[in-house]
This record gives sequence, structure tokens and C-alpha cells, in this order.
Amino acid sequence: MKNGQNSKVTCGELDFDNRYCVMPDCVCQRANLIRKPGYSPSARKPGRADVTAVLGISTYDTPPYSTASEHSFRNCLEGFRSPRDGVTAQTSLHNLWHVYLGGIMSIVPISANDPAFLMHHCFVDKLFEIFIIKYGVKPSDYPPNTRPGHTSTECMPPFLPCSTHPEYLQSLAYYGTSFSSYNGF
Repeated sequence: MKNGQNSKVTCGELDFDNRYCVMPDCVCQRANLIRKPGYSPSARKPGRADVTAVLGISTYDTPPYSTASEHSFRNCLEGFRSPRDGVTAQTSLHNLWHVYLGGIMSIVPISANDPAFLMHHCFVDKLFEIFIIKYGVKPSDYPPNTRPGHTSTECMPPFLPCSTHPEYLQSLAYYGTSFSSYNGF
């Protein structure tokens, strides 16, 4: 919403004092919503070719199940490897959009306060759903990840009731819903 001060956009639900400025005696002013699209010289908008490339990766994840994983749909979608070859370490897809929009979207602790955050993550979720359907992924396909917090029997925080990581490899149809389609996606 516009606050009347130089037509700057503010986020009315941002609990800036308690979430971002955590010093007890801090006198903070709520930050205005700031975006700087394309400001970073390394940023560009991910395009259709990037999306098509990531959807061409058929393996959900690969060892070491981290940002170093190669030929991993998860790692390329998150934006730690190029979706075009699955190997090159570069900012891509999910992460690239955060960098491209700049401003609040590029500051991890407060990025969720930009309304574009929700739209962006809904699209990332839609790509994940397309991947699940396209490759017939099921919970039993969850990799044998032994990293603490990522094993197949651990809950994915902060969601309650507890759902384990493999349970998120269900198509939305399992839950009685789906994404709509538009322009091939």
C-alpha cells in the first residue's frame, strides 16, 4: 500500500522491530519496500529456456545433496547450478529472480515481506509440481540423504503436523488440488 510519503510502498504486516532488528533497545523505522530490478550487473530475469532446461533434468537430487550437487533438479531449481548443463556453479532460476529483483527480495531475513516473494515461490512450487507429474516422482524416490535435518524420517520444519521430506514428493492431486495452466505452464 502507498503510505503517502513520496508514494513509497510499505508492507503493513512487516514486524520489522521484532523480526529483523532484534536488539532490545533498537529504535528502528520500518523499511519501505525497495526493489531494484536489474541493478546487479550479474542479474538477469530467468527465461523460458531456463525453465525448459530445468524441467529436462529427470533426477530429483544427487550426492552430496547440497549446493554442490550436479545434474540435480532440486539444486538447479533452487538456483545453485545452471539448469542448462546441471554442472556449472552459478546463480540461476529461484536465486536469480531474488538477485534480479534486488532490494528487499535480495535480503534473506526480510525477503518474504515483498509481495513478489509469494508470487515467485508459487511459481517455483508450480515447476516442482510439473517435475513430479512429468517424471512420475513419488515419496519412495526421496534420495538416501543422511545429512542431519534431511533424512527421509525427519520432519520438514516449520510445518505442522509433522510431514517428512518424502511426503513432499506427492503430486498436488494427492491433496485434492492442482495448479492451473497458462501458456504451456
